[in-house]
Amino acid sequence: MKKILILSVFLLSVMLYGKDLILLKQGNVSIQLVGDRESCTIEMYLSGKVMDSNCAKMTNSKKLKIFCTPEKTMCKTLDEVKDFMHEDKIENLYQDMPYYQARKAILKMHYMPIEADSLHYGLAKIAYNRGYIEVDDCADSSTLNPCVFKFTANNGKILHVYTYTKEAQHNGIFVTSWSFE
Repeated sequence: MKKILILSVFLLSVMLYGKDLILLKQGNVSIQLVGDRESCTIEMYLSGKVMDSNCAKMTNSKKLKIFCTPEKTMCKTLDEVKDFMHEDKIENLYQDMPYYQARKAILKMHYMPIEADSLHYGLAKIAYNRGYIEVDDCADSSTLNPCVFKFTANNGKILHVYTYTKEAQHNGIFVTSWSFE
């Protein structure tokens, strides 16, 4: 299971797939390579051709292109970066989007809600009673009341959508980030 990190990057949508690669924006793709307390960015066209990068670039003895963070605490081949770039993506999903709109976009892409089998209470119960059967859990003790919603794709991947609630109002649920399991 990949670990999840939640971070804010100004106005860019952030999708997290693990500790070492982070998709900062889609379209022409911007990917952040993260090492031990350091990072660098690779800008790519959708075709996989590199536009720009502030990562250290090298070629190994097998002529494979490699990108590394400045101190080389994390390195990835160009093929690994391309593979990451083409993992499942969710079109029209962005940070701070109202959850009801995000849910429509997710369902439109044929993801199915995974109904949680746990007992619901607090905000999770409210969300469940509103028809959000995919609510997995909510933390009612926090000022942002974060929740996790789960969906499954035809290929078996699990999509986790992380949300927050504005001003402690249970009707304003917004997307923070999302990840795949």
